[in-house]
Amino acid sequence: MKWLPVPWIGRVTGGLFLLLVTLTGRTQSPGIAPAIRPGIATSGDHPSIAVPPDRPAPTNFRQIFAADYEAATRFLQEHAWMADTLRGYGVNPEEALSVIFPELLRYNELEDDLEVGALRVLYIQWGPQYADFSIGRFQMKPSFALRLERDCWRTLPTVYTSRLRASLTTVSDSLTEDRRRRIARLTDLSWQLYYLALFFHYMDERYPPTRWNKREDKVRFYAAAYNSGYWLSERQIHQRMTGRFFATNRLSRGKYCYGDIAVFYFQHAAPHRG
Repeated sequence: MKWLPVPWIGRVTGGLFLLLVTLTGRTQSPGIAPAIRPGIATSGDHPSIAVPPDRPAPTNFRQIFAADYEAATRFLQEHAWMADTLRGYGVNPEEALSVIFPELLRYNELEDDLEVGALRVLYIQWGPQYADFSIGRFQMKPSFALRLERDCWRTLPTVYTSRLRASLTTVSDSLTEDRRRRIARLTDLSWQLYYLALFFHYMDERYPPTRWNKREDKVRFYAAAYNSGYWLSERQIHQRMTGRFFATNRLSRGKYCYGDIAVFYFQHAAPHRG
């Protein structure tokens, strides 16, 4: 099949997709908070900044999100193997699953199929400047996965990155093939778990566990980094920890703090809480 010129088909295909997304009430890029300017930073940028004291989330998110909350917890119960997989990667499953729990609230299979379809047309052929949608249960973007691959390849011990290295060292013919494989990984739940584990190991490398007074502090900070951009400086992540950017869709009556939802699940429903 001969592809039409990039600008023309990009605008038409992208426009049709965004129309479908609008009709379903889904925001285009739900995983990133607004007004973010990505920038690589090191853990020593703002060593004096401390995570604010733990404060129990006053809002009952189980009541607010109702059916979506029950569906998310049921998904985790039906996929209990994920906790064992995370433990095998050396990651605490209660903390990790709490960090991505808000993403489970907004997951919709039909909308995810639409987004994956758009990525297979636009992202694979022409890159993230044409499409960079959050996909999968954990709502990961191709650009997030690519950045995480590069950062972890450079900084983490081989024991954590062996699976990644085995996948990325496979010779590919082109950038389009690399992108196709990345989308295939992101549509595989076991790979999203692996990316989540890499995220935790990378964050642990930048922010040693000994700095946290309480596990809730870590969950709140990591949730803000996951939602806003782990590559931001500590100060920027800190500023986004209490921001109310999260909504399940455009029809939501209000927006909530991503970290509050993560901590609420950690305190009330995560496996270690009984």
